[in-house]
This record gives sequence, structure tokens and C-alpha cells, in this order.
Amino acid sequence: MKFIKRASALSLAVLLAVSMFGCKKDEGNPPSGNQPINNPPAAMQNADSDFELKLASASFDYDKVFTDRDISAKYDESIYKLTLKENASACDNPKTVIGKNTVTVNTAGTYIVSGELKNGQIIVDAEDTDKVQLVLSNASINKNSGAAILVRSAKKVFITLAEGTENKLTSTGEFEKTEDNKADGAIYSKEKLTLNGKGALNIISDAGHAIVCNDDMIITSGEYTVNAKKQALKAKDSISFAGGNFKIECGKDAVHCENEDDSGKGNAYFSGASLDITAGDDAFQASGYIIIDSGTINVSKCNEGIEAQKIEINGGDIKINSSDDGINAASKNSSVNTLNNTDNGEKNPFDSDESCYISISEGTVVLDADGDGIDSNGYFLQSGGNVTVFGAENSGNSALDYGTQAKITGGNIIALGYSGMKQSFNSFSTQGSILISFDKETTEKFSLTDSSGKEIAALDTDKKYNCVLVSNSNISSGQTYTANAGSQSKEIQMDRINYSDSAASGNMNQNPMNKNLIGKKP
Repeated sequence: MKFIKRASALSLAVLLAVSMFGCKKDEGNPPSGNQPINNPPAAMQNADSDFELKLASASFDYDKVFTDRDISAKYDESIYKLTLKENASACDNPKTVIGKNTVTVNTAGTYIVSGELKNGQIIVDAEDTDKVQLVLSNASINKNSGAAILVRSAKKVFITLAEGTENKLTSTGEFEKTEDNKADGAIYSKEKLTLNGKGALNIISDAGHAIVCNDDMIITSGEYTVNAKKQALKAKDSISFAGGNFKIECGKDAVHCENEDDSGKGNAYFSGASLDITAGDDAFQASGYIIIDSGTINVSKCNEGIEAQKIEINGGDIKINSSDDGINAASKNSSVNTLNNTDNGEKNPFDSDESCYISISEGTVVLDADGDGIDSNGYFLQSGGNVTVFGAENSGNSALDYGTQAKITGGNIIALGYSGMKQSFNSFSTQGSILISFDKETTEKFSLTDSSGKEIAALDTDKKYNCVLVSNSNISSGQTYTANAGSQSKEIQMDRINYSDSAASGNMNQNPMNKNLIGKKP
């Protein structure tokens, strides 16, 4: 859970005071057996105000981000041929500078690259008005202590994979600090970079990153196998996917985009790509927003799955196995923003930042998290999609955790976890939800049936849980339901839209100090 909970001396004092006076999430035990459970009295319900999010995707222009040349990956094979060979590389563009094991491309054009360098590199050092396209056609480049492809200067560089070809870029040994500002990636670009094509590329960086771009990185097609000691794909301004198939193994973040100088940058966008990720740290991290419109994401190992200030899931098939939070909306300033209420009315100096949100409108999301399943330091909105959360097997985390407000207007969610830090949706939600705690933890199937005995929600699990948050279009106020956790059964009489069997913090989260809601409704 990065960017948050960095306590100052004052914040720490507040935290200690809260803990001394007994800030409890769950006092007493919920009723047991098959006795009906009624909602808390109206006085305990939250008189909270509705909110609307100003979504980053509303201003995202696909056609401006991805050009026709990015998408098509076309090239003219009659332009320049660049043949790589130990101490004997050659190019039919006479302006290209051929060194012992270094080729420097200094003019615009398309270069068909083939052959092998066992310890060399291609350098692009063109005018800032030049576009350079390197078409890898069974090319193999290994560079000791540096980048196999280094882009110093150009308007934009395209690395295109020729159809049916196998290509390899490798950086071995520790990267040396040079005039190129520590070019610490097998591909290192100071300028805009596009990767595309119908071929395959294997990238290995045994001491640093795989691909680094200090500007905008675009990926639209190609087959990629990436193995890096540090980050796999790293950009400063943005990383945008419109396709491509990736198998990534890395020691740090798989996809990382961060801009410390411009708060409007540091963004990631995904559409149509397929990523299979094993990461030593986060699978996806951005300092700005992450938007997922479509594609397939399978994360078998990571610390946090998706982390950014603003996260939008508008489609796709996403599966994340994380040792910490599955999805986390946080910013570097989260520890110094507005305060939010805890369930007993005490002020919590942490975990609240109204600039942060998670929005899920479509797609399928499955999270198996050992931290919080869904964690937003600000807002959480679900308007569609299918969400499944297998939460942590302890009361120090929650299947759903948010700092400001949460609502559901559509879609399906089943979130299993523990009751110690449980939260539900706010009362202004337009779709029914149920937050239920059971007397004993279990690994047995959870199911929810209506008054006729029809099963309207169900989930099998091999993880322990004692608390479930469930919502779908079949749940509404004024109805009676039965929640089952294996042999445990509880009857629910819903007299309002968001049922909870105790004063969960989602019902007690009104904060009069929050004056700057994102599109707050009166």
C-alpha cells in the first residue's frame, strides 16, 4: 500500500489516542442461527450525500494517442537495409555511422535490421524532427553494461517486428552511468517510442529494466517475452496499449509510469492487449491514472495488482493474485488530505484522499489478495461488470476498503473476507447490497437465496472467511433473503437498499469536513 500512512509526529499522536480510547470496528457478535437480522436503527444510518466522479476516460482521445502508423505497423521494405555483424555491420544509407560494434542511425527513414551483435548496440541520434523506424527481422543484439537499442534523439522511434521473425535484445551486467543519463534498459529511449509488428521479441535485462522511455510509450501489436531484474516496462509520461501479447517476469513493477514533474502525466491505458505477469513488486503502477478498456490481464504473482491515483476498469478480463492489495487507488499526497470518519465517529488521519477513485463499469475482475481486495483512499464506484474478491484471511484487511464514499448502481460483486475492517456501500446506492458476518470462519461455499429458495448469488472458495459483501440486480429492499456459509445460515430482512448486520463503516462514513467532493451532488 504505497504512498499512504506516512505518519507525522502529530498524526502518530492522533493514532495512538484513537487506539487508547478503543476505536473498534466490530463490537459484540452478530446474532447466530436462523434468527432474522434487521438493519441498524435509522439513527445509525449515514445521512451521506451522493457523488459523481469526473472520469479520466471522458477526456481520453484514442485517435490522438494512437496514430495510423502506430496501429498499422506498415513499412516500406525498399528503404534501407541494416545488416548487423561483428566488426562488419553495413547499411545502405551512407549517412549511417558504422563503428566497430556500434551502428548510429542519424537520419529519418525505415531501416530493416537483421543479423547479430554479440556485444554492440544500435544508437538513434537523429534530428528532433526525424521519425525513425527500426524493423527487426531476425535480429539479435546483446550489449554488455548498456542498452541494446539506445534512442538519444528523434521526434519518434518505431520498433517494428517483421512478420514471422524471432528477435532478441539483451543487456548483460550492471549498467554504466554515461552521457546518456544512465541508460538502464535493454531498450532505452529519451523520445517517444512505439513498439508494433507481427513478429516476436525476447527482451532480457539481467541487471536493470527491460524497456525504458522518458516520454510516451505506445504498444499496438507484437509478441513479447520479457525478463528483467527490475521493471519490465517503464515510462515517464505515459504507457498506452492497443494490442500486443506479453509474458513478463520481473523483479520490480511489470508496468510502471511515473512523472514527478507534471501531475497531468504518468498515465497508463490498456485496450486489446494480453499480459501474463509474474512481478516482484506491483503488476501495474502509475502516478496518474490507469484505464483498462479491454484485453486480458493475468497476474499470477505480485505485491499490489493495480495501483494508481485514478483507476477505471471499463472492460476486459482481469485476474490478480497479490500479496498485498488487489486494486489500490492512492497518491503520494494521500497522507495529508482531508480526514474521514471511522465507524465510531472518531477522525482517522489516514487513508482519505478525494483525488483518488476506483471505477468499475464493465469487464470481469477476480482478485485473490492477502491485503485489501479493493482499496481506494477516496471513492469507489461500481456501475457494471462482474467482480469477485477473495480477501485476506485476517481481520487487519478488508475485501472492500475506501476512505471517502462508495456506491453501486449496477453489476455483480461477491467479496469474501473478515469482519474486523469491513465496509459496505453508502445508502445512496441504487442497487441492493448485503454485508453479512458469520459466527465462525469457514472455507465452505457461500450462497444467497431469495424467499422462494432460488439461489441468486454463490461462490466457492478455499480461503477462510467470516464476512461477505454481495450485490446484484436480484437484491432489493423490502425482500427477505437467506445467506449461507456452508452449514451456517442467516435470514435477512431488508428494509433499505444497503443491508448490514452491524454498523459497518460504509454506513457511518459521512464526513462534514470533506468540502471538495468530486462532482458532489447537493
